[in-house]
Amino acid sequence: MTSIVAISLAIFKLLNGFIYDKTGIRTTVTICVVCAIIAIGLLFFLSESITGRVLSVAYAMFFAAAIPLETIMISIYANELFGEKSFGKVLGVFTALHYTGSALSSPAMNLI
Repeated sequence: MTSIVAISLAIFKLLNGFIYDKTGIRTTVTICVVCAIIAIGLLFFLSESITGRVLSVAYAMFFAAAIPLETIMISIYANELFGEKSFGKVLGVFTALHYTGSALSSPAMNLI
């Protein structure tokens, strides 16, 4: 599964860049968010059966398609929202907020 995610992630990062160049940030973010929602939905159906295993591979691929939202899209958000003049300052804030949110989300979800 790790290999599937790694290979899919490499492919989807390239596709993500291509889609961003051709269609813009809205379409790119929408695709990533839809893939994340589909991946989360697939988690409900995972099991030890053949169908569950096939769905786990589909989950890995959709999850990999959603990961660019958290990696390369942070710098694109900073550039699109604040321009190249403030990019250096804003990118640090965006990255810090992302890592803070990631660190707090796991304990919060476990409490829920």
